[in-house]
Amino acid sequence: MRDLLCIMLSALLLGAAPGVKRPKFMPKTFQTVTMAHITEYAGSYVGFDTTYVVDVQVGAADKLTVNLHEGTKDWAIRDPNLNGAVLAGTAVAHDGKSKKFEATFGRRELNGRRDFGLLVNQLGEDDIAVVNRLFCKHKPVPKAKP
Repeated sequence: MRDLLCIMLSALLLGAAPGVKRPKFMPKTFQTVTMAHITEYAGSYVGFDTTYVVDVQVGAADKLTVNLHEGTKDWAIRDPNLNGAVLAGTAVAHDGKSKKFEATFGRRELNGRRDFGLLVNQLGEDDIAVVNRLFCKHKPVPKAKP
């Protein structure tokens, strides 16, 4: 029994050796990106949870249409405004509830991988404090074949 205890204690101490380094966090950066033309923003932006999707479409006269899908709830973004790389508006659900919508287009680097996407600020109940920032990766709109 004593030998087993010594072996377990040795294994525990060796696991905590000072020469062993493990990363405590994943280095990531986010830089805003402003495109030359508004149509370059078009596409679907899919979050880590694939039920969270922001659809950005550009219609006639470069008018933006933005829809937010959160699981089973759909929101239309009323009066979407693109100011540089920042997309803002008011999300309105079918039941009439509304909330502020704010997101930033940019490029995220995570462990050496670069992805273009949309960093969505999820606001608290009071619409003042940012509760969470969710990165949604860009899925471009397929180009029509001639």
